[in-house]
Amino acid sequence: MITLRYFLAALAVFFVSLPGLCARPHKTAITISPFHLTQPIVEVTGEFAMTRDIGMAAIVGIGSYDGASFFEIGGQYNYYIIGNFNHGMQLGAELLYAHLSDGFRLGDDKVNWAGQGLAVSPFLGYKFAANYGLTLNIQGGVSLVVARASVESSYDGTTDSASNSTVGPLLNINVGWSF
Repeated sequence: MITLRYFLAALAVFFVSLPGLCARPHKTAITISPFHLTQPIVEVTGEFAMTRDIGMAAIVGIGSYDGASFFEIGGQYNYYIIGNFNHGMQLGAELLYAHLSDGFRLGDDKVNWAGQGLAVSPFLGYKFAANYGLTLNIQGGVSLVVARASVESSYDGTTDSASNSTVGPLLNINVGWSF
């Protein structure tokens, strides 16, 4: 709950400072996803202006989810259909790979499991970067996810795996700093 309070306070400061704050062009935006912090996972996105209307982003996340180790890596292509890199509406695509793994003991047996997923997501978004740097980036779209899970027992070397694909929503809400 404290994290949500800090996020709402930062959002209030952001909206109070909106008028006339977009004069200075930025070339880089570094943002985090405050909602991932509740897991606890730190997801950082670095977006770089290729041109006035095109941004390329790298995404890295690491942490734990329900006690299992987690990491993700990916990228985005952002085309600003209205406005520009500092303040505008984006049409883009995200490619994201995620890995989750853990293990446990069952008597003398050690069981390891892992899950991997790849998501491809077209999206529509909006980014605002104040001239002093504060940045808010919101994106929504649809994700096609292909996932695979596997389990292995050290007792007799037994392995099993399964895979699946699904379509689901994409929602990115990131805050950070542009310079």
